[in-house]
Amino acid sequence: MLTDEQAQAIERQCRSGAFDRAQATRWIVDLLDDRRERVAWLTYVGQRLADAFMYFEGLCDGRMQRPRGKPAGRAASPPAHRGTRDADTREARTTQRSR
Repeated sequence: MLTDEQAQAIERQCRSGAFDRAQATRWIVDLLDDRRERVAWLTYVGQRLADAFMYFEGLCDGRMQRPRGKPAGRAASPPAHRGTRDADTREARTTQRSR
């Protein structure tokens, strides 16, 4: 995803009119990639939320039993992010887990 600094730089240069066609094309490609990543992430989060809702509804209705033993499988992994903030966050989580 685009960092805040990258987005601000694009906005500044667009407002000043100081860019060429090749630079504008790169920005469009970056923005489309950013949008694609965000849509993938929102799709993943939406599916996880729907799964959690169904599980909770089952618990409230008394239809689901508490799981016993090892879970059958893991949920699908969230889409990867390319942004530096996300990479730093993942690195911090990994560091915390290893302590």
